[in-house]
Amino acid sequence: MQDNQRRADLAFNSSRETIGHTMFSLLAKGCSGDASERKEKAVSERYGRSISFTVYGEPQSKRDGQSSVAVINGRPIVHRFTPAKLRNWHDRVVDKAIEATEGMERPLFPRGAVKLSLFFVFPRPTTARKYQVSKFTKPDNDRLQCAVQDALQGIIYTTDGQIAKWVGGKDWLPGPPHVFIDATEIIAEKNPKPSNKAAVELQEARA
Repeated sequence: MQDNQRRADLAFNSSRETIGHTMFSLLAKGCSGDASERKEKAVSERYGRSISFTVYGEPQSKRDGQSSVAVINGRPIVHRFTPAKLRNWHDRVVDKAIEATEGMERPLFPRGAVKLSLFFVFPRPTTARKYQVSKFTKPDNDRLQCAVQDALQGIIYTTDGQIAKWVGGKDWLPGPPHVFIDATEIIAEKNPKPSNKAAVELQEARA
């Protein structure tokens, strides 16, 4: 049994090393098969400035839109509206974002990529078990995020299209409901040119 497990582990490690060497080769050659054809230089990313704050209140989700229908002169008229709870939540997030960026130029990240972390906390319902922390019921994560992302536009970033990476979750925890927000800029930098020694090692790796 142990011999079989040892052989399986060796096979796994061997395949993992093969995949690693293959990916390294593709990256080094720019996935073109010829490094001389590669025009763009290698770049790396790092995190720059960041800002974080908490907005208290029960998080609301942004729906596709709610509407009511009224019949006027025999014709149905559709009226679309934003629920009052969502408007209040939007205003609360905006106010807190303005407070957090007081004295700073807005939007804080006018251009470039942004990483956004959103962690929502809801009161635990009586029907949930005491050891259950992760909230697996509505509202949906994407709609919760959308409501906050829209409110941060023009204050934290110019447009929510700048959000390149996101982390988040929703939990049942004791205490008042809230959302913890952290926004961090992502900075792309050109990698320094490899030294002669590094170039030789890269050439040997390609051989």
